[in-house]
Amino acid sequence: MTAHRYRFQNPAVLGTVVEFSFEVTGHGEGAVDDPAADHRAEMVADALFGELDRLQAVFSAFDDSSELCLWRSGALPGTETSEEFAALMGPVLAWQRWSGGLFNPLTGELSAVWAEAEREGREPDPDRLLSRASSIAEARFEMVDGHPIRTGDCSRFNLNAVAKGWIVDRAIAGTAERFDDIDNLLVNAGGDLRHRGSGTARVGIENPQRPYDNEPPVAVIEITDEAVATSGASRRAFRVAGRRIGHVLDPRTGQPAEVSASVSIVAPSAMVADVVATPAGILPPAEALELVDRAVETAGVAVAALIIDHDGTRHPSRRWRERFGPHEAPTSDDAGSTES
Repeated sequence: MTAHRYRFQNPAVLGTVVEFSFEVTGHGEGAVDDPAADHRAEMVADALFGELDRLQAVFSAFDDSSELCLWRSGALPGTETSEEFAALMGPVLAWQRWSGGLFNPLTGELSAVWAEAEREGREPDPDRLLSRASSIAEARFEMVDGHPIRTGDCSRFNLNAVAKGWIVDRAIAGTAERFDDIDNLLVNAGGDLRHRGSGTARVGIENPQRPYDNEPPVAVIEITDEAVATSGASRRAFRVAGRRIGHVLDPRTGQPAEVSASVSIVAPSAMVADVVATPAGILPPAEALELVDRAVETAGVAVAALIIDHDGTRHPSRRWRERFGPHEAPTSDDAGSTES
């Protein structure tokens, strides 16, 4: 039986470039000939990118007609949201509580203050930031009978730190179930990587001190049926009065989280990798590694982390050391460096 490897790219979905690769195998006793495999591959790619587009429309924070925007404005009652919307909102609330508020979908209120400061060319008043941070400490929605019910102002509520990973998980799972002759799937959505099936994916971890496309990764790992997410400020930032402010903000204070240069998380799903990367990037490395180990112990998910601080020192979690040990040199088959 013959397996054909295919790669596709879509530059206009999930706000980033999405790369998708997989293998198509033969049906029954015979091997798929090349034209049939090519046609099948096009169908698979269309299905995955179509599902990404569809789910993106549900959770977009920029489209006023999206389900997220309608819900957070109050135009769509929580009892009338879709199963997919509720399926993400339940874990969002659980992870916010698990992290003690370090993962917080209301940080858009803090980002708005920094965006205003960027326009005005002066740093925001620390007391104003602290007051705004205090106001978002408690979640402003509850899950009632499986429905997300607003309990406060959610006008700046966003799912930027979790929706992309969740959408990738859903899309790749649905595609694999729909096409039973494909295997070894890999989606790279702007640094959020998700592998499904047999085989392995080699993933390079970007050097946060030199975030250039031709820069060798600082580590190369292999994953199977898992996800990798990297969070850092190397590519996205505010610029306020000549100061570069990373886009990751501490929801406890409103101040930029500048303790680490990057945090890379390996987890069973892209959603979990995204969620854990956010609070792990806020805490000092030692505390962040404790948080990662707690995810293994209390949330029941196998999470590994590599934290790189601003002088380049690497801080691997216990599970990262156990799984990956010394890092191999990169090869041309690597899935690419991750950064989100």
